[in-house]
Amino acid sequence: MYKSVFERGYTAQGRAEGLAQGRAEVARNMLRKGLSVDSVVEYTDLPRREVESLANF
Repeated sequence: MYKSVFERGYTAQGRAEGLAQGRAEVARNMLRKGLSVDSVVEYTDLPRREVESLANF
């Protein structure tokens, strides 16, 4: 099935947002299990600021 450039853009954007949400969820779980912020940053490739923000919730 043919998708327009417009539709493909939304698909790519949605996929990227879903991946980012998944990484944040994994990071929260790692922090709950007691991993350090440094370890979570290393394993998830999330920015330190974002991991620190997740740690404060």
